[in-house]
Amino acid sequence: MSFTATPHQILMMAIQGEQAGKKFYQTLSDKSPDPKIKSMCAFLAEQENEHQVSLDKMDHELADTRKECDFSIDVLAEMAKGIASLQESGFEAPEFVADELTVQRCLKIAIHIEKETAILYQMIQGSLMFHGYQDALHKMIREERKHAETLRRVLDVITGVKPKESLQSDPDADGETVEFDAIEKTIRIKKKVVKTSRKRRVSVDLFYLLLIIMCFIIITLVMIGPNIIMRIFNAVVSN
Repeated sequence: MSFTATPHQILMMAIQGEQAGKKFYQTLSDKSPDPKIKSMCAFLAEQENEHQVSLDKMDHELADTRKECDFSIDVLAEMAKGIASLQESGFEAPEFVADELTVQRCLKIAIHIEKETAILYQMIQGSLMFHGYQDALHKMIREERKHAETLRRVLDVITGVKPKESLQSDPDADGETVEFDAIEKTIRIKKKVVKTSRKRRVSVDLFYLLLIIMCFIIITLVMIGPNIIMRIFNAVVSN
């Protein structure tokens, strides 16, 4: 069984997700009297605004965004669940305890949200049965990962942890890196296969063109050849 959705619908749902993230950070800000928390939440909300602008730009740049694509899962329903989970609990962030918020906890929640969003996009990418929009989904995944890494560096600066120590202290970090590297490798392989198939197609087309030309020459010789041969013979005999 397959499900259909357009790239435009997916991008619009992704924008709703960014809006939900902004609302979630606003809720955190409202629940905390600490000005540092409020400042951090404002920063995180602004990050969501940047995501939204990027997604809206992608919707305008992509071709045929209203064309339906087949998916092995109901991607719009899955995205709707994700948006609800994000808005309510930051994708059930383990650090989410409203009355015990710190700047570090806010950053960890934000990193968790970016990683969960990337995983959601990865699931959509894996369910896409037509590979025409793989690059766009990959770009969305890379954007979320890049923001997660930016937030991790901010957290490192605040906590005084060196980047390598931070990477080692996060048991999911290495796995995440390997996972995204695997995605990149898969997409590169798919691109190579497409290029190879195009080259083969050109070679096959050229072969058939030459075959047609040869057939035309043979048919022409069969039809006209005897007359030419007779003319040459008569000319030699007469001389």
